[in-house]
Formats: sequence, C-alpha cells, structure tokens
Amino acid sequence: MKPRERAIQALEKNDLEPSSVQRISDDAGRMKQIFKAETGRRGEVGVYIYGQEQGGERGRTIQQRMEAEMYSFRRIRNQTSLRSPKPLYDNGEDLAVCTWLKGQNAGHQIEKGRDAESLARLLGSGLAEIHSIRYEGFGEFGTDGIEQMCSTWPEYLERILDFLKRFDPPEPARDGISYLESNLNQVPEGFQPVHLHGDFHAWNRLVDSSGGLGVVDCEAGFAGCREFEVTRAINHWAQEYSVVQPFLEAYGKENLAEDWRSRTDFYDVLHATMGIIDGIRMSSESLVEMNREILADLVER
Repeated sequence: MKPRERAIQALEKNDLEPSSVQRISDDAGRMKQIFKAETGRRGEVGVYIYGQEQGGERGRTIQQRMEAEMYSFRRIRNQTSLRSPKPLYDNGEDLAVCTWLKGQNAGHQIEKGRDAESLARLLGSGLAEIHSIRYEGFGEFGTDGIEQMCSTWPEYLERILDFLKRFDPPEPARDGISYLESNLNQVPEGFQPVHLHGDFHAWNRLVDSSGGLGVVDCEAGFAGCREFEVTRAINHWAQEYSVVQPFLEAYGKENLAEDWRSRTDFYDVLHATMGIIDGIRMSSESLVEMNREILADLVER
C-alpha cells in the first residue's frame, strides 16, 4: 500500500474522515514521510510514516524512532511552555497521527531577513526549557522512558562510538573515532542527564503569530548532556548567522559547566563523524562529503 493510502486508512480507522490529504515532506523516503490532513472532528492533523535507513539513528529501529518522537512530544507538551504536536494514535510499528502544529519555520524566517538576533534568543530560551526536563540516566527514549540506561555520559558516548564503528568508516571518520576514543577521558562523569531534542536547529522550530515557539522532528531525541546539543546548535546555524552570543545569553550560560568550551573540539569531531555515518546510512553523498570536509579540517587543526 502506498504511503498516502496508508495515511488515509489510519485516519479513517480513528474516525478522522479526511477531506484532503497533502504530503508535506518525505525526507527522501528514508527517515519519515509527513502528510497533513483536514478532518472534520479534529481539524488539521499530521500523519507520520517512518521509513527505514541503514542501521537506524544510533542503531534505532523504525519503531524506536517513532516511540522516541511520541514520547518527546508528550514530555515537551506536559513539562514546558513550548508547543509540540499532541499524539493521537500510533500503530505500534511505524505510523502515528498527531495534531497539526501551525507556525512559520524559524530557519526560513532568518533566511528571509527577519531579525536573526531575536529569533536566536527565542531558540536559546526554548532549548533551555527542553533541557530543564531531567532524567536519572542516559539513553534513547522508548514508549515509557529511557531504554538501556547508562549511568554516565562517557559510558553512553562509548555506546555511540561502538555503533559508528559498525559501518567500516572511511577516512577521515576513522581518524575522528580514534581521536574521540583517545580523548574520551576529557569528558567528566558528573553531568545531569537532560532531555535532548537530538536534531536542534532553526529549521526544526516553528514560530506562531504571537511569537510562541513550536518543536517538531524529535525522533532522534534522547537523554544526554546539554553540552552536546548546545555545541551542535552553535555549529549548525548560530555561528553561520553570527548569533552565538544572543543564543547563549538566552539559553543561560549558567546552565553550562564553566569549562564547557574546553570540550567543543571533542563535540565538533563527534558531530562531523556522526554526520559522515548518517550520510552513509542514508545514501547521501552530499552529506558524507560535507562532513568529510569539516572533519578533515578539524583533524588537521
């Protein structure tokens, strides 16, 4: 059955007769396809159909990615002032129906010339709210919380590195992994596990007409260390638009360890190495090449 037909079937099964069904994104058909439907009883809803890619996000199955996203939506809705889709139904395998979240894409607003500094402050404070959700250990989210919990952040990082090595990494990813393994002792054990979005950037945020922030695309979420996500947000977009300072001020520098900048090289290498492996498992040559260039530059330094 084609994805659109599956979306319609799921809506009808839940008494959400759709008057229209529109594909919004398909992530190259590998990660997730999203359909927006107009229904009489619930108004606009979204149907998420999760796809298969080699190895999965940090080894996750389709079902685990769906469970992580639905769990993240519920926690963010219930424990912060941020908006996120409300899960309505899932089939326990690869399809979920949620309320539709309205808003304008923050990344597109920055590209169109809206005040990047004010948006950076909104994103910084929003990330701090997500990170205010705390846990007892580190690990991926399942339906009811953390699965296969690690007691320390270095222990969880070792799990990530073991996963990366399964893919027979090309150069310079092998050098990146060697660097990470050699410098893992830089990373302290005493971090508080917090809720990480997993792919936090301006293009995964929606801003509504009143300036409220909405959160989407949470399937990579996990309980981790806030430094990991803050450094990625800086490198992924804040640095490009020269808004690092307002982003950090809104996030709250007091939320970070005093010496967190001493580990930025470590996280930069980790993000680029993971990006190469992501490109391999998604068959994206452009993603592999982009992160290969970033990592080669980091290794040379």
